[in-house]
Amino acid sequence: MLSTIRNAATGFAGLFILVLAILAFAFVGVPSLSNFTKRAALTVGDDKFEATDVRDEFTRQVDYYRRQTGESLTNDEAVSAGLLDATIQTLTARSVIQQEAQRLNMTATNEMVGDYLRAEPAFENPNSGEFDQEVLIAILQNNRITLDQFREEIAFEILRDHLLGSIGVTTPAPTPWLDLQLKRQGETRQVSFVSLTTPADAITAPTEEELRGFYEANSDDYMAPEYRTFSAVILRNADFAQGLERSDDELRQLFESRKALLSTPETRTIRQLTYQTQEEANAAFSRLAGGTPFEQLAEEQGFPLERVTYEGVSEDDLSDPTLARAIFSETDLGEPIGPIDGLLGYTVAEVMEITPGQEAVFEEERDALEAELTENETSRRLFDAVETIELARDQGATLQEAVADLPNVELVTYGPVDRNLFTPDNATLEDLPVEILNEAFLLQEGDESQVIDLSDDTGYFTVAVDQVRAPQLQPFEEVQAAVRSAYMTERRRIQTEKKLANLRNAVSGGASLTDAAQEVGASVIDTRVSSQVNPQNLPRPFVTTLFEADLGNLVSAWADDEVTAYAGIVRDATFPAMPQQEQLIELYKEATGQQIAVELQQAYLAELQNELTVSQNPAEMDRLFSFGTE
Repeated sequence: MLSTIRNAATGFAGLFILVLAILAFAFVGVPSLSNFTKRAALTVGDDKFEATDVRDEFTRQVDYYRRQTGESLTNDEAVSAGLLDATIQTLTARSVIQQEAQRLNMTATNEMVGDYLRAEPAFENPNSGEFDQEVLIAILQNNRITLDQFREEIAFEILRDHLLGSIGVTTPAPTPWLDLQLKRQGETRQVSFVSLTTPADAITAPTEEELRGFYEANSDDYMAPEYRTFSAVILRNADFAQGLERSDDELRQLFESRKALLSTPETRTIRQLTYQTQEEANAAFSRLAGGTPFEQLAEEQGFPLERVTYEGVSEDDLSDPTLARAIFSETDLGEPIGPIDGLLGYTVAEVMEITPGQEAVFEEERDALEAELTENETSRRLFDAVETIELARDQGATLQEAVADLPNVELVTYGPVDRNLFTPDNATLEDLPVEILNEAFLLQEGDESQVIDLSDDTGYFTVAVDQVRAPQLQPFEEVQAAVRSAYMTERRRIQTEKKLANLRNAVSGGASLTDAAQEVGASVIDTRVSSQVNPQNLPRPFVTTLFEADLGNLVSAWADDEVTAYAGIVRDATFPAMPQQEQLIELYKEATGQQIAVELQQAYLAELQNELTVSQNPAEMDRLFSFGTE
């Protein structure tokens, strides 16, 4: 998790996703579905996750994907990309670990969390090199994470590390095993193969009656998705900033009140040592005045010079006012200062560098001050609008009535539209934030949402569902072309399956692949394939099957078009020496050892999962993530 912080403090957005990224692999596929008596969308042992929990995690997964790739996804695309599976896996993994830790009476104390944070370089003060809570808070505020939320995440990570640490200890993979793996990577196979297909013109054109029968038998494939019509109010910051102008007098007044803060103070690079007695400090001061290097005095006190050197310090940075005045009244570089009777003892110091301060200039600060005032007034206007809407609805007003008298606020009706922003005529609904769509599909007909933040922090929204049109079978006439295409594909595949079966039977009966191919109207091609070389552009599933096959066995696989089958026999396998194989073995030893450790952790977590009841609520999951056919 903390690698995100180490790379960039502002890259904290993926924090909650990254925390469980490695654990998600432990759960292959989505837990089986079972009926519930409650409305939990996901249950893991004693933990129940409501629809909003699953939705929020799914939104985080999609948002993290968007931030990493710069691509926007529809719900359908997000599910196809595996983000729904990742959502279920992440929630399941987290719950499994927490429940096992609770069973073992494991806990992460505040002291453990504090030690963890203090050991993290991302939270160090750049001047002192020590943990700085202000740095931590600034990072969390920049990423809209509360201290309590972050503490919870760190506590979870500590529990996870303790629970899994002894399971997956990383040790280098054995050389003989790696040698075999590298040989397999360079393996080349000599194969003889045929491709079998059935052209469309070999299939008798279907009658309308046949197509209607196919349509009725496969009606699930021709269902129109659920469509919703909803009204939304989007309260954007920019809309409430219109017409805001600030006079120079107002800005100058603010500037004068902020001038000290806006100005850059003088800073100094200083060295200082503090002694417990005045006699010790007097002696040190005399030695400095006599030419003894400050470094020597520091070493005698057990400090390297850099530990007693402070760069870029302003007068306000020094917590002892007596010390600050003495150091900042000295104008000569390298001259000993002191002894200073301060709060912690008697200090001797010297100034090594002075960087003059710079007084703020109104003309240079004007735009920033105006932007600040505008932002504050915009926030006030926006807050007032939200309060007005919520108060009106609390008193029984509809959303339309609640916004009727608000300036810069418009109620917009969208739809009918499906979960993927498609209208019934396959047009795409543009410029609708995806979180508004998601919220609209969580509500029941007639329901209104609360006021919710937009994910890009540009404002708020609220939505009311006006009408829900349940999924329904599309009229045959509207999907006839798609029905015909699917019908022809199925009939072509059936004919190709017959050819493949005849080919298999002939080879099993002792015929050569060449003779068997001639009987089904195909010809044999000989080629060599490897993981890097595929001169015949064979389908990847077929190549994978060939590399899993024993020599001399007939194997087959389907092409992506679903009507072409490939069948082949592996004649020979060779393992040419790979360049720099010894260097590669050393390189892979550690990486493979880490992978083995991860797989051990996966096996352990999978076993823990098997001991719990993991199930999904079909109705709730369908309500959240079911997508119809466009």
